[in-house]
Amino acid sequence: MATGSVQDLVARLRSGLSGTRRESVAPRASVRLQEGDLRHVAILFLDVRGFTGLAEQLAPDELSLFIHQTVFQSFSAAIAEHRGVVLQFLGDAIYAIFPPAQARIDPREMACRAALAILHQVEAIQPICREAQLDIAVRIGVNYGRIALSRVSVGERLEWTGAGDAINVAKRLEQLSPANSVLVLDELARAMADRFEFIPFGRHQLKGKSEERDLFVLGPARVDLVQTDSVPTTPLVGRARELEALRDWNGRGSSVLEGEAGMAACRGWEESGAVDVLEALLQGHGDEELDPRARSLQLQLAFQSFFQAAGREAERRGQRLTLRLEDAQWIDDGSLEVLSFLYEQEAPLPLIMTSRTPVEWMTPSLAMRLAPLGPEDTRQLLLELLGEPVEPATQEAFLDRAGGNPFVLGELVAHAREQRALSFGPQGLELTSRGLDELPASLQGAVLSRVDRLEARLKTVLQMAAVLGREFSRFNLERVCRGAGIELTDQSERLEKEGFLTRSSRPRTGWSDAGELFVFANGLVQEVVEDSLLVQNRRLLHRLALEALEPEHAASPGRLAYHAEQAQDWGRALTYHAAQARAAYEGSHFKATLSALEGAEAALARFTGAALEHSRLELLLLRLETEEQLSHFDQALELADRGLSGAGAYPELALRFAARRGLVLLRKSRLEEAEACLGEVLARSPQGRWLADVQYALGSVDYDLARYQEAQAHFVAARAAAVAAGDRRREALALRSLAFAALARGEVETATTYLEAARDLAHQLQDVRMEGNLVGSLGLAQQDAGQLEEACAAFRTALECSQRCHDLANQSIWWVNLGAALLKLNQLQEAWQAFERSLELAGRAGYPAVEVEARLGAAGVLRARGQNQEAAREASQAAEQASQIGQPALEEQARQLLATLI
Repeated sequence: MATGSVQDLVARLRSGLSGTRRESVAPRASVRLQEGDLRHVAILFLDVRGFTGLAEQLAPDELSLFIHQTVFQSFSAAIAEHRGVVLQFLGDAIYAIFPPAQARIDPREMACRAALAILHQVEAIQPICREAQLDIAVRIGVNYGRIALSRVSVGERLEWTGAGDAINVAKRLEQLSPANSVLVLDELARAMADRFEFIPFGRHQLKGKSEERDLFVLGPARVDLVQTDSVPTTPLVGRARELEALRDWNGRGSSVLEGEAGMAACRGWEESGAVDVLEALLQGHGDEELDPRARSLQLQLAFQSFFQAAGREAERRGQRLTLRLEDAQWIDDGSLEVLSFLYEQEAPLPLIMTSRTPVEWMTPSLAMRLAPLGPEDTRQLLLELLGEPVEPATQEAFLDRAGGNPFVLGELVAHAREQRALSFGPQGLELTSRGLDELPASLQGAVLSRVDRLEARLKTVLQMAAVLGREFSRFNLERVCRGAGIELTDQSERLEKEGFLTRSSRPRTGWSDAGELFVFANGLVQEVVEDSLLVQNRRLLHRLALEALEPEHAASPGRLAYHAEQAQDWGRALTYHAAQARAAYEGSHFKATLSALEGAEAALARFTGAALEHSRLELLLLRLETEEQLSHFDQALELADRGLSGAGAYPELALRFAARRGLVLLRKSRLEEAEACLGEVLARSPQGRWLADVQYALGSVDYDLARYQEAQAHFVAARAAAVAAGDRRREALALRSLAFAALARGEVETATTYLEAARDLAHQLQDVRMEGNLVGSLGLAQQDAGQLEEACAAFRTALECSQRCHDLANQSIWWVNLGAALLKLNQLQEAWQAFERSLELAGRAGYPAVEVEARLGAAGVLRARGQNQEAAREASQAAEQASQIGQPALEEQARQLLATLI
């Protein structure tokens, strides 16, 4: 192919490419890459098929002219127009990323739109390529994930590169992609399903991956470009003063609403007939081939004509034309020049602007600083966005993340709906287990764009603060900074002025020499900043944080365990996770106990210190106790047998496993086996530190066998052992058992005396949970004595105590007992509601035995109403569930009820 013909082909290709439709994308400042942090970005890999054959036909200079100066130049322009950055040209391939430079655009959407624009360009030049007997096609892979950007030296040049698995996946997708197609993972397809069509491509195993994934081919866009810098449906809440000032504004000159991204996230600020300046700039007036000065003049004349026409149209509709400029801090020099020209006219149009920073290029006639919404206004906005009541804990979760920012709140609500993270509960909408863990890309971009504008030293201090947690003291921040070789001066105050931090109003209890307490103004900022750290930097900062916090936070092991884990100090992670698990267990937070145990066991698996087997057995024993408390008796027995087989070298641990095994057998109503097991433990170690538990359990065996005199003797011994050990908690439990033994013998007054003494002990211990349990036990005594009204009052008091300490398990127990008392009083509607509430709470707390009791109660209510068929269905479910969890007494009760109904 001759050079002349190549040049002719290039000219025709350029003509074809320049005729392709370009999608409107708002003008922006140049994308600035930040080195050294992790970023969520969209990645695009593009490969030109047919390049090798073409290289054989053309000389190197012709090939460069054809590919690099024509095709790639046009592809790169499409990427740049959609806010992408080409990192590398790799022969016949392009590697580009789309960073979240602003909150207004989702980088995944921009990468997909850039890919579609490239396919459109390829389609446009196909007739020219066929005529020239060229077979040109592209394959594109798009992915989204977290990468670390860095600069590498290539000879005398510095080039950007990235590292991260998301890049490898994008490359593998490009290799699998069909000709002139874009291939994406299922995750991206789900996230962008409302904006693009996606065609299933089947399940494939990407090279280097162990699992198959569902892949999709990107189809046409469903909607125009979605810009998320504001939430059009967000009501105007908490801005009455600012809105009144805007209404009083005379409409001459400009007004500025200044605040962080999202603070003006609503359309309530605009006058009717407002025209977005950025949209006007997108009209593409002017010839790109003109020199800059001539182009500027042409743009000025074109805009003058455009706004005059828009003004006439607004006047025809009875409206006043107003210009709107959002995110004014991003305005580029060319747009600023045109805007300045417009405002040099005799009668400039009124302009409403929002800006994150002070506007220095214009003196506004009205300027207002938009502060974050207060808690009550944020709650009101949340309720209006969701349109349903919201339970208090869920409200606090949204408020904590949003930090009074309407945009962030709107995005979180949309994200929660998209992820189906909300469900209806008794008090309104509540978060499911999915919660708000994964953040929308637009929010990450909004936060990181703010952080990246900080000077390097201030940004480093902010990162150190983020590692310390949502709340921290200046004293501890100084210690972490000093450990990293930085002297803290006024950085915390400057971060406060920038809106990242606020002074905490919480009382400084337990903070020795802490000085000022700071809290992140927005919990989202703290999470995103910490998450953006490179692994090695995060590990170092967490180690410094651990050393700073250890002296003051020993009583709060959860945070210390997190720092130790992030620092990969597995010995200390094991210690603090185990302490956290024990504290959760003693507070009856059994699900939290299991979660902490998982952390301890994971740390133990990586720990190389001494006494591993002993530590493993201690954790196993705590897991056994927790599973027993959750009524998972079969699983608890397996754990007990495993502990007994592994504790041969540790006699005391072996005895503790045997004692716990006896307690589980007792809970499973295998009384003879329980008595034999516990009796052997007592004979082998009469002075053990858990003697009170064993005596208590043996008393329970006697009680269940109706040997009340023997039961009383064991409970007295249990109380004596607890008193000798100074254990007032176990003493209170022994007194409660003595009360039940007295009730069994008909001694109601004696039982009441025991329960009141036990309640006094709980009150001395300031143990609200135990006090509630003892009041509830008093209610059981009153119920047995036929004092049903008094029993109901006691159960309601017990419920209040359980609710104060968020104890779902005990709430479910007292609801079911309240329902039983109400049923005996023939208050059927209230009884039904109590059983329903008990069933729901027992399910959430993992208490299947109480679920069975609640079903039995509900069946009783239905039978009292004459709804025997529905009652039989409930009783049948109760019998089946009791059988599954190994509760023969409850199963028998359910089957007896079922027999009366059939």
